[in-house]
Amino acid sequence: GRDFGPRLPSVVCALLTALVLFRFLKRRTDIDLARIATAAYGGSLLVVGTGRLLLADAPLVLALVIAFTTFYDSIDGQPKKRLLTAIALGFAVLAKGPVACVLFALLAGFTYWRMPELRPNFKGYWLTGFALFAVVVAAWYVPCYLANGHTFVHDFLYEQNIGRFSGRDLAHKTYVWMIPFYFPLAAYFAMLPWSIWPKARSWFQQPEGRLMHYLWIWGIVVIAFFSLSMTKLPHYVLPAIAPLTVVVVARALERWKHKHGADFWLKCALAWSCVIAAVATPVFYLYSQSRFAEVQQIATYLNSLDGTPVLFGTGRQSKDEGMSATLNETSHPSFFFYLDREGLMTGDVEDVAKIDGVVDLVAKPERLDAETLNLLALSGFRIRKRKLPFMTKQYGLWRLEPVMFDRALVR
Repeated sequence: GRDFGPRLPSVVCALLTALVLFRFLKRRTDIDLARIATAAYGGSLLVVGTGRLLLADAPLVLALVIAFTTFYDSIDGQPKKRLLTAIALGFAVLAKGPVACVLFALLAGFTYWRMPELRPNFKGYWLTGFALFAVVVAAWYVPCYLANGHTFVHDFLYEQNIGRFSGRDLAHKTYVWMIPFYFPLAAYFAMLPWSIWPKARSWFQQPEGRLMHYLWIWGIVVIAFFSLSMTKLPHYVLPAIAPLTVVVVARALERWKHKHGADFWLKCALAWSCVIAAVATPVFYLYSQSRFAEVQQIATYLNSLDGTPVLFGTGRQSKDEGMSATLNETSHPSFFFYLDREGLMTGDVEDVAKIDGVVDLVAKPERLDAETLNLLALSGFRIRKRKLPFMTKQYGLWRLEPVMFDRALVR
């Protein structure tokens, strides 16, 4: 159905990410650390949350974890693994855009700089890997460009990547003073309770051992990169959680090894995962019902009407950088998932005025102030509020019918 099926890929990707992490750690460390770190990763609230949502982040993280772990293998004695890195990186780009390439370039660059003993192992398979990467990306990007042309370049490559990074997504900006702390704090809370057990000063110390050093660089690169972004969402830090969880768990086990054995920590990790899963299920359900269910219900109802569906005025409506519950309202892309036909999401009256025929406009009452209603009337619409067959608390439905004169002259 529309509720469970679309979220299933995220669930599968989250589980596969844990499996990839476990197999990598099993090869590179001891079985105890592999089990405990994987269980701790599965008990992260951020991992559990994004792993059940209709987002591209779970597939992105799966592809990045495969790419970054195989890249470590490629510079530590298995150079052919670089081909798998290239293929996985291509799928990461398909999942969420070119940001995957930037993260990989930063990781490879800092690893080359900070781990000079591995520099001779960087040779080989780059051209072949790039060719494989290009084939994977082109399999989807080329058809998309041919079908959509400039729209694909502007709306996806620019707006959803460069635009978000530069802060054009007003719904997810934060206070300026919070910028350097936002993602470090997000990572800290995402790894609870494991993040409180190592000594506080160890968070700022480079870990010992080649693998831990690489994982540390991986996590720091992700956090540092997204800290430069003006758009802040907690799940942006998700690609850093897997490597940093391993480092944190390893330090916790080292600190407390004289008091508790591996079996104790494994039981703690599994118990915490169960607690998080039990708590997260009702919390996320209630959150979804309060934020999205009403819009989705209206979208389903619109399928029985003949007007052009318009979701009007959602998202942040000012450039205020605070984190107000009102101003930090987000848009509702799921609105279109519940529609059986095309619609429009806009906050511009001119976009609505360009529509020929009847318009079914969905909005919060406060978004349709006197000035907006007057502009819609001047655009040639007769406006009346439509009564819905169910109760709504946040949104309403307005019927916009074109009046019988040449609206082109009005425009």
